[in-house]
Amino acid sequence: MPYTLGPRQTFEALPTAEYTLTLKSWREITEQNDTQFSKKGDVRIEWNWVVTVPGGEDQDRRDWTNIPTTFSEKSTFVHICIALGIVDSVAAIEAGATIDPDQGIGKSCLGTIVKSLKSDGKTWGDKITAYAPLPATPAKPKADMAAKLRERLQLLLAFSGSSDAVSASLSAPDLKTALNNLGGQPISQRAIEHVREQIDNAKIMGINEFDDVNTDGLTLKDALLLHERITARIDA
Repeated sequence: MPYTLGPRQTFEALPTAEYTLTLKSWREITEQNDTQFSKKGDVRIEWNWVVTVPGGEDQDRRDWTNIPTTFSEKSTFVHICIALGIVDSVAAIEAGATIDPDQGIGKSCLGTIVKSLKSDGKTWGDKITAYAPLPATPAKPKADMAAKLRERLQLLLAFSGSSDAVSASLSAPDLKTALNNLGGQPISQRAIEHVREQIDNAKIMGINEFDDVNTDGLTLKDALLLHERITARIDA
């Protein structure tokens, strides 16, 4: 059976930096010979990573770790499991843990990759030297409800024809009450004019669906919402 081989692949070492690593796969390897870091018959884990390269194409990298007998913080295996979030380190330190690397597939962590000369002194290689969890996503600041209510109340006042300014000392509950009270009032003459002006603008744009709108009986809130609906239709 013939086999087709592609051209020789050139390896370009990554610059020393922190990268986002995503676990692509893993497998057990049984050592066939004694090495500097293991003995024949030892079982090690081969981790296959996808490295996200900023401004470049993703690259594949591998790392190999021994399986420790205890939850040792000196173990790279343990570091990887913690970085991927597949084990609770606090509980595991106290009681040990049963770890399934499959739970880490598709998950990401930070990896420090160091670029260095190989032993031949001519070619460059790189190696993952440390693992850490991805930084937590900063919590989005809560919306300033008082500011939003104050802005809405000021808009409704202006829409009604009032030149009053909203007091900066009003709390969110007070602003909500004031907004409900004002919004429940009958439509003012100035608000009617605002609505009619916007209906005329819609006609100019060829939008005739608001021609039969009757403003009688509308509240200020209803009128403002109608005005905003017409505006959105014009801007669409």
